[in-house]
Amino acid sequence: MPVFLYEARDATGEKVSGKVEASNRKAATQRLQEQRMAIISLKEVSGGVGGGDVGAFLDKFKKVNEQALTVFSRQFATMINAGLAMVRCLDILSEQTEDKKLQSTLDQVRRDVEAGQTLSASLARHPQVFSTLYISMVKAGEMGGVLDEVQERLAGFMEKDFALKKKVKSAL
Repeated sequence: MPVFLYEARDATGEKVSGKVEASNRKAATQRLQEQRMAIISLKEVSGGVGGGDVGAFLDKFKKVNEQALTVFSRQFATMINAGLAMVRCLDILSEQTEDKKLQSTLDQVRRDVEAGQTLSASLARHPQVFSTLYISMVKAGEMGGVLDEVQERLAGFMEKDFALKKKVKSAL
């Protein structure tokens, strides 16, 4: 799928730039407008598989380190529970993580949330990183107004799941 570089102004009027993946120029424009962006420029930089950047194409298939995702979930739950703004939490955690794919994903999620999307909707745009269970739990937490409690439960679940997988691997 083609990748487009864009420069735009967000809802606050601040100039932002980044990449958006879409099937064509019109779809890229529509996706940015849905995020309440006023497009300044939009250039296609690659055409997916046949395009120039093979490394970027292969990065799509690279998985996020499960331990990094577990640590992110625990820290995000703690920060939300402490009353920090969601955008600030995502910003801090994307800077702290060492996993490059998780870092870029969190940057995109932060931009989506800043543009007015719900956290669950922006997480749903990254199914290769966040499971359906994770997204559904976050959505339920948002709807019920208990996102901090849901994040705590998710973090606990992910920690137990990671520990169990680690035990199974060591037993084998």
